[in-house]
Amino acid sequence: MMRKPLILIFAGLLGLTWAHAATACRYTVRDVAFVDLGERPYQLLLFTKQANRSPLTASFAEAATEVFADANVVAEHVDLDQAPEHPSRKYAEELTEFPAVVLVAPDERVLKLDWEISSNSTRDDLLPLLETIVDSPTRRELVSKVCDVHSVILVIDGMDEQTNRKTLQMAEEAIPQVEEALEFMAKPIKNPPHLIHLSPSEAAREKVLLWSLGVDLGPRPPSQIALLFGRGRKLGPVLRFPEDPRHKFVGSLAVVGQDCECGLDRRWMQGPMVPHLWSTRDEAVATRKLNFDPGNPLVQAEIDRIITRGPGSEPGSRRDIDQANSIFPALSYQEIELDEVLPTPPTKNQEAAPAAVEETTGQQEESVEQTDSKAEKTSVARADARTVLPLAATNTESPARSSSGHWALMLLAGSAALVVGIGLLVLLRKRES
Repeated sequence: MMRKPLILIFAGLLGLTWAHAATACRYTVRDVAFVDLGERPYQLLLFTKQANRSPLTASFAEAATEVFADANVVAEHVDLDQAPEHPSRKYAEELTEFPAVVLVAPDERVLKLDWEISSNSTRDDLLPLLETIVDSPTRRELVSKVCDVHSVILVIDGMDEQTNRKTLQMAEEAIPQVEEALEFMAKPIKNPPHLIHLSPSEAAREKVLLWSLGVDLGPRPPSQIALLFGRGRKLGPVLRFPEDPRHKFVGSLAVVGQDCECGLDRRWMQGPMVPHLWSTRDEAVATRKLNFDPGNPLVQAEIDRIITRGPGSEPGSRRDIDQANSIFPALSYQEIELDEVLPTPPTKNQEAAPAAVEETTGQQEESVEQTDSKAEKTSVARADARTVLPLAATNTESPARSSSGHWALMLLAGSAALVVGIGLLVLLRKRES
């Protein structure tokens, strides 16, 4: 007779296991960043006037077909005289000399390329120019590392040497912090972030890459950090120092290892890709190291389902990805260090002067050096308290939807377990009779 209760208990545990498996997500934010959901590519536009018969037209088409075969860039020739109503004509409004070539980003930002070409330029003349759009030393290093590392930290020097040193030191100190937090992430990641440091001369050779990321390329640029992960995706906004506080940098790194089914703003997962080459070999390497195929249609359909629901998935809101106030309240994971010294109770003088404490805290965030001294021992996996409050304010509907969905799945799993238990009882009764 004891077997009946044991069977019911087993059936109930089985139902709970099914419920947990049904509600868990097999992908992390980093995984999702490797999947291309048919996003709008970069456009390389050749503008001419009355040049249909020139060698340049055929040479441009031939070179582009060869160079962009495995790239997220498409090329097109537009003759402004022959096609006055062409939709790309708006990108040529500021051009005065022809032929001219411009690169258009998915968000419609335009970069005019200072190429020395003429109506007689050949395929061999154009090939090295087109290759600079999708290939460079930094992008080759990026593609070779992304499948093995948490993310890539791109540090770009500015005009102030002292700020450059402090920014680079901050990035270097963050790497071991991330390494300590890797074991707490939803899925194992082999290595911590990979650091790439660009001097001003190196940055000048990476103009297309830095432009695509939104890096300040002005005559006196600040010291900047751009974060990338997945298939060359931009992770959060470009950070400028000393203006941006260190917690923004640490917070962006903390996003990468989170589960894709959390209350995270979906725009973190599908930041714009840089123009790059991604061959079938690169896809095969990613499939082997990630344990799933980013190009599989079933995987893409599942990722699309994840992206198109939850906070930040509303149409039109993707344009605001660079607004830190909109995308930063995503950090909900927190690691507590047990060996920390407990804070001493506040004195009467401290209680009487809360405004002074707040003012001091604000001053500590004004520079990278002051913020570094406060955040040296802070784990990358810890959510900043200031990010938790906006999460409650902006994503009030998401937890309820997620909770209701989980309860529905658990109810279905429990019902299935009950049916299994009843069936087993019937079989036992027949055997006993």
